[in-house]
Amino acid sequence: MRKFIEFYNVIKKHAVIPSVARDLPLNWRSPLKACGDDGMYLARANSFFKNKISRKDITIFLRQLETLISSGIDITHACDILIASENNKRLQTLIMSLHKSLTTGLTLSQSLKLYPRCFDELCCHLIFIGEQTGTLAAMLNRVTTQRELSQQFRQQLQKTLFYPTFVTMIAIAITCLMFIEIIPKFAELFTQAHAKLPLLTRSVLAISAWMQTKGLFFILLIGLLALISYCYRKSLKPILDRYLLTFSFINHIYLARFTRHLAITCAAGILITEAIPWIAKTCNNLSYEKALSKIQQDLHKGKPLHLSLCASPYFSKKMIQMVKVGEESGKLGIMLEKIATQCETNIAYIANQLGNFLEPLIMCILGVLIGILVIAMYLPIFKLGAVI
Repeated sequence: MRKFIEFYNVIKKHAVIPSVARDLPLNWRSPLKACGDDGMYLARANSFFKNKISRKDITIFLRQLETLISSGIDITHACDILIASENNKRLQTLIMSLHKSLTTGLTLSQSLKLYPRCFDELCCHLIFIGEQTGTLAAMLNRVTTQRELSQQFRQQLQKTLFYPTFVTMIAIAITCLMFIEIIPKFAELFTQAHAKLPLLTRSVLAISAWMQTKGLFFILLIGLLALISYCYRKSLKPILDRYLLTFSFINHIYLARFTRHLAITCAAGILITEAIPWIAKTCNNLSYEKALSKIQQDLHKGKPLHLSLCASPYFSKKMIQMVKVGEESGKLGIMLEKIATQCETNIAYIANQLGNFLEPLIMCILGVLIGILVIAMYLPIFKLGAVI
């Protein structure tokens, strides 16, 4: 089994092609082969599932698996049931691949680790703890509940910010269309008049002429900058991550995620010193990972959690005091759950207030912009005696 895991890591790193994989020993080759008519191998299957199966689909799958296992059904039979009832072909293929791994002798946590695009390391580690302690169903329930809360929170934010973002994009598109298609026709009319135009009209016509002549160059420049940023994203990521955490709204999101994950690991009986490295890997923020690494070092030195948090600027005094109370009362997990709930409530409130503020603001800006364009184009026509 250990050889298989080591060999899979080599295949994943070097992306072994099917023609090479077919020459492998049968006892290694069969677990790598993903079930299905396409005959894709695991090294390719992991790439195949990238961004193809949504977080919601994975959450539903874990919830269904938890329900079946809680009912006393073994894992392989549960996978058979889910395969037969699943309509999503990609998710069905994933479940079939997991079933194949389980039948070759891998545990559920080992099988899930083969698909890091779909299952993060914290999820796999918690399921591993559940397997070792005989509480797999309970651990799956904790993991799925956390994913459902996170998904519900994300959907609420998306719903709040969708309308302002959509209106802004439509406004930008309409404005660009007016500058490129409509205003040049007025420019031809004014040119034939051979009269001096108002300053506002000249300014709008100048912007329109610039967009027609250099607009494409400007778009290409933005695309080039985006491409450069993408190529150097690893170098720019530490700066961007540090900058994002200066916003209270963003910091609250990371804080809610950290406390929620830490509460789950505490409920699972995992030591904080062991849980923090796994949580750090799910942050996707280098500055936050460094802060958690420093906290872990302080914990190893014997400091309590609330004192370790004091050294980081990303944790508020109120949150630290609540952690202190939880440690002293022996109810740290419950207190962390409350902190996470408070953070998520604050984020939802801020997002709702931001949406309520942005909607009228965008409408006002859009109205002023359209009004300026209309006045700039019709002002010369209103002065027909002087212009035409």
